This record gives sequence, structure tokens and C-alpha cells, in this order.
Amino acid sequence: MLDDLKETNPKDKIGSRKWRQYCVTPARVAWEVGIALLVGSLKYGRTNWRVAGITASVYVDAAKGHIDQFWEGEDLDPESQAHHIAHAIAGLNILLDSILRSDWNDDRPPKTEDMDLIRTETQAKVDRLFEMYPDPVMPVTQLNQELDLPEWNGGQTETPPKYVGGEIPDDFDLEDGQQYEVKIQGDLGTYDTIEEWQKAEPSRRTVARLEKLRPGV
Repeated sequence: MLDDLKETNPKDKIGSRKWRQYCVTPARVAWEVGIALLVGSLKYGRTNWRVAGITASVYVDAAKGHIDQFWEGEDLDPESQAHHIAHAIAGLNILLDSILRSDWNDDRPPKTEDMDLIRTETQAKVDRLFEMYPDPVMPVTQLNQELDLPEWNGGQTETPPKYVGGEIPDDFDLEDGQQYEVKIQGDLGTYDTIEEWQKAEPSRRTVARLEKLRPGV
């Protein structure tokens, strides 16, 4: 791609390989992280950590706390109304800034040795479990609950739905002899049956999302 740049603008090839790579960072993420950092700036003073210093465990705990709250279903921090993930990134931003400046308190526990061996052994255990259960039960998620699937009771049903949420594969097809009640939402229209969706334009099919799919009675 870089070889196709116009020769009338030689700075393009050089600039695209410069050490500062702002264009690969999504601007909207940076804006959200800025809101999260603004909270600390207003409370303690902008870039106060460069003078006060930081302790690693405090920022690791804070980042993990925001990620956990997000994972438990809360999107926005109650105080700032910024996204929990933005707060996690903001805290890790400060931590990394301090690490790069060598002005942080490294209070990590004693180092775990042989991490490569641990990763290899642990991966083998995971692989073994997937081999034991080649057709795992679909995860129980908040989305599953909101889709109101009466037959879907945490994987205990004999015929759980094939897809709930996400993009529908192009090769999706009904099982022989199995009836389904479906509701499909596309970008340009709503389709009430699989057949109707399959006849749609390709641009609609690739972004179609399955809102409800359950075995028929």
C-alpha cells in the first residue's frame, strides 16, 4: 500500500513510518479517555502524578475494578458518566507514563518464574477441555435473557438456539425437520424468515443480525 503513494508527495512514505503514530488510535476512544482523565485533573491537578508519583498496585487495582464493573453489566462510571473501560485505560495510561519516566513505586509481588512453561502447560489443559467437550453449550449472557427465549434455560434445553445476537453466517441454514421462529433485523429492513433474509441483497445479508431464534413448537 505504501508503495502506491503518489511520488508528488514524498513525505507520505516517510511520514507513515514515523515514530509517532497518532492516526492508528481511534479518536473517539481518546476523547472518552480524556473525560476520565479530566476527573482526576479537576480533583488533583492535571498531570499531578508526575510530581506526586504513583504506586503500581493502586492503578492496577483501579483498572481491574473498572473492568470488573463493566463485565458485571455497568457501562458508565456513576461519578463521571464516562465509560468504565475509558477509566481503565486512563489509569493504565498514567501507570505506563510513570513506568516510562522511571518515577513509579514498583510494588509488584516477587516475579513468577518460567512464565513460558506456565503458559504452555495451561494452554494444554484448555485444549484438553475443548477436546472433551467439542460442542460446548452456549454461554448464558444478558443478551440471551433480554431476547426472551423461554426454551433457553442456561443450556439445559435439548435444542438450544443456534445463534443469538451477532452476525449471521452466509451459510446459515435450517436443520432438516426443525422448525424455527425467527426475527431478523438488517441495516435496510426487517426480515421475518430465514428465506426472506437469504433472498436479500448481499449488503443487507452481511450486516443482518439475528434478534430471536428458537426451536419452534
